Amino acid sequence: MKKLLFLVALSLLVGTNKSFAQTLGCLTPTLVLTDPTVSGNPTIPSVIDCSYNGYIMVRSNPVFNGALTQGNTPCLRFATSLTNMNSATNNSMALQQGTQAPQFVCSTCAVSVPNNSLFTLYWPGLTPSLPHSYSLCNIATAGNITYTVFSCYDNIPITSGTWNMATPNNCQSFTVPANTAIGAASFAISPAVPPAAIVQNNGNGSIIYDPWEMAAGTYTVSYTFATPGCTTTATRTLQIVNPFVGAGSTFSVATNLCPNGPCINLNNQLAPTAYGPGTWSGTGVSSNSFCPSVLR
Repeated sequence: MKKLLFLVALSLLVGTNKSFAQTLGCLTPTLVLTDPTVSGNPTIPSVIDCSYNGYIMVRSNPVFNGALTQGNTPCLRFATSLTNMNSATNNSMALQQGTQAPQFVCSTCAVSVPNNSLFTLYWPGLTPSLPHSYSLCNIATAGNITYTVFSCYDNIPITSGTWNMATPNNCQSFTVPANTAIGAASFAISPAVPPAAIVQNNGNGSIIYDPWEMAAGTYTVSYTFATPGCTTTATRTLQIVNPFVGAGSTFSVATNLCPNGPCINLNNQLAPTAYGPGTWSGTGVSSNSFCPSVLR
């Protein structure tokens, strides 16, 4: 089984504004192919053959443009009255997706803005089915700190409140429940692939496929993002060549096979506790050997 090192790409982008009305417009995405089994999630070519050992992640890119005015993935916008209240010490905000420590994405997102400015933080690429929590940390003088959470694409509050008499060097945590309407991101692939080919689809603007479960051919992947105030689509093609043995079949062995690979001894593939060796049969099988080249 391949080890999935990069489960989800989350970005944190900070902007300041003197009102809560800084919504994002729609940014037409570009779909990028990457390998989430490799550290750094590097890009990969659109033609995949059986020498490739990773997964295929298709993800929306970019999440935002450089001006912080547009987006194309599920997103929450946090607007607070956190400021440098004494002009000397920063406040901070901590964000967490779900409950598992590896998904803790920002432990001290520093706030460094002019006095009396509201602090707005955009959190794109979220998984809508998970809860999202955030902590406001006041390191400055005591006072009331207000907060409001929106979708990034409209000005309808999801939740809001006031941290009354926020004392210095303390934090207050709040949670946005799972399945909060922050945008619907969906993928479709044509021709269709078996369920085993879809490794991960969390609705966060990315999907992961296993090429070893896909038959040879050219596939078109379509991405749609929709939320009040933003609807956008994109497509990308990828090609599986030099087809993988085992896709859509019931035959499996402990090692990956290429069509031009050598014959293997089937008896050596049996588990130590298996009865046998028994008699082997099937296409490409001779005695106790299987030759993948016969299936080409």
